[in-house]
Amino acid sequence: YQRRVHGEDFGTKAKGGQESTCLNMQSVCAFYTSPTGCRYGAACRNFHPGSHEAAVNSPGGAARPPPSPSATVCVFFQSPQGCRFGPTCRNRHELLDPAVAAARQSQTPEKSQVCQYFQSPQGCLYGANCRNLHPGMETKGLVLPDTPPVFTDHLTGPFFALDVECVANGRGCADRVPARLAVCNSEMMPVFDSFIKPECPVVSYLTPLTGIVAADLENAKPLSQVLVELKRVLPADAILIGQGITSDLDWLGFRAAADYATHFDVAELFRVQKAPHLVVPGGRTHTDFSLRHIVKALMKEDMPSGAHDAMSDAQYAMRVFQQFRHLHRDPAKLAEVQRTLLTFPHVPSFAEHMPFIDGVALSPNSHAFETRLAAAAHRG
Repeated sequence: YQRRVHGEDFGTKAKGGQESTCLNMQSVCAFYTSPTGCRYGAACRNFHPGSHEAAVNSPGGAARPPPSPSATVCVFFQSPQGCRFGPTCRNRHELLDPAVAAARQSQTPEKSQVCQYFQSPQGCLYGANCRNLHPGMETKGLVLPDTPPVFTDHLTGPFFALDVECVANGRGCADRVPARLAVCNSEMMPVFDSFIKPECPVVSYLTPLTGIVAADLENAKPLSQVLVELKRVLPADAILIGQGITSDLDWLGFRAAADYATHFDVAELFRVQKAPHLVVPGGRTHTDFSLRHIVKALMKEDMPSGAHDAMSDAQYAMRVFQQFRHLHRDPAKLAEVQRTLLTFPHVPSFAEHMPFIDGVALSPNSHAFETRLAAAAHRG
């Protein structure tokens, strides 16, 4: 046998004096089929399904025999992502006539169980070929449920995009106070940008996420004074735009009709309703997408990585609003955009990469994210 011990290879001589190359690999490599691949290549201590070495040196020391004629046909072999087990698959890999494949697809039984991975941060590995239901999509293909139309023709401006960055005043994911406010106009030009001095003790400045450090707030003005200065810039008939803007306005204590005319959440343009039978009691009736996901999927751009920038986020929100504000006028275009967002690979949030900062949770799922990262590090 051959095995890896402290980076050295040991082997025995097989019949004929040749060294055996059978690998003593017990588990499937978690990184081999990932977009980045396995950095150890053929030297990996785990099993690489579908690789040449795996086909010749399968776990147990012998190549897996070919599937018997009675074995079922692999349903993933002709799927877009292919079969991850390659030549080692226990099912038959056979090319079907397109007409036969279409007929089989049309005879696919209805799916009754909701996929537990579809709306998870990492998404479902099998995509549209999953044997379970993906909420927001019907059983065969991507037949979307009716989405209430969102029209913006009554919104005539002037438009201003607003974004707030917060620091933490507690350990929970909702313990936040505003520390920076940025506003741009409809031409994406900055019109207001100010740090805000918190009036309560700061537990963490969340610097990796916000880019804010203690020195930024030392000479900052309190929220009440910042809002007075903001009102001097914003006209009374201003329409405020933002991604998840309701939370920002709540943090600021800004009120519609009193401090501005009205506001519009960009997320509403892309919201996908779930089919009624897929709604869990007490759960959400729709699927929302992050601004980063929308920009990458529809505009083919990557928003700046690392710490958030309030002005940059406001400008992207304005760009998205201007480009897609009339999306719901064309139902066919709307369905196309929704399909693109639903099938586009999940864009991980900051909290998925760094669930906690200074012991402060960044998401209600921070503990789950931390467990996943620990498991990935252990496998690596």
